Amino acid sequence: MYQKHYGNELKEIGELDQAIHTPARLMTIMLLNESGTMDFIRLMGLTNLTWGNLSTHLSKLDEAGYVMITKTFKGKRPHTLISLTEAGRQAYLQWGSTIIKALPQSIRQSHLREQADSEQDLQKMSANLQDGELLKDGTKDLFFLPRYHRWEMELPPIREMNPLS
Repeated sequence: MYQKHYGNELKEIGELDQAIHTPARLMTIMLLNESGTMDFIRLMGLTNLTWGNLSTHLSKLDEAGYVMITKTFKGKRPHTLISLTEAGRQAYLQWGSTIIKALPQSIRQSHLREQADSEQDLQKMSANLQDGELLKDGTKDLFFLPRYHRWEMELPPIREMNPLS
């Protein structure tokens, strides 16, 4: 009975991509998915990984074809840029859809409700911004906050955050 009901889901969970599933690599892939490209020092600071540890994990992701590492110079100093490849983005999406299937039903339903609520909130804020209602009290800056809040970073001054100011 369970094999018939959960057969495909169990198989997918058993085949989770270990190149992404490791916590350090998952943090790296998540950050690169959000930003596209990031330099090594910034990535090291956000993940709290050591130089050697991050290098090792990036090598594994590079071997899997999930990241592209570009070494350049800024002036006379080496500068390493890491980008997520399309294969990396697809692997991350596949990993995420498999993890969602592995979650308890109550969490999946709660996640779907939250997602629907947040999409409706964004649509309302977008409509209000277009109507000019949010421009009076400065709440237009809400569109720029989640990116910084997610990583618990110190926010830059509002003028730098909001190109409309």
